[in-house]
Amino acid sequence: MQTEQINNLRDSGYFVGVIDGAECADLRSSIANIAKAFHFPSYYGENLDAFDECINDLDWLNESNYAIVIKNANLFMEGDTRDNKIYLMDLLDKISKEWANVPNFQNEDSFRKKADFKVIYI
Repeated sequence: MQTEQINNLRDSGYFVGVIDGAECADLRSSIANIAKAFHFPSYYGENLDAFDECINDLDWLNESNYAIVIKNANLFMEGDTRDNKIYLMDLLDKISKEWANVPNFQNEDSFRKKADFKVIYI
């Protein structure tokens, strides 16, 4: 995905968080970089539970759809275990499905609207 394609996503109403897989050697650095790219609020607790809560909120962003672009995807989570890499990739996939299927539970749509949430590995 080139810069023009990223700009096209932005022009289509997406917030695009771009991270570099080379800077995401393990689970901790990966969620830290995603949190930074998505401008997580100061109360973000820097752990998986807080990550899941914030990435499923995003009400501080003006756009109504979201994309994570992971450049150098071949280096993403390279310094961690295969299980942790699969865990994070599965978590991002789950988050994408949750955004697409709002409401996932009763009254969820009163504070969160259905959205497209893409995870793009390049």
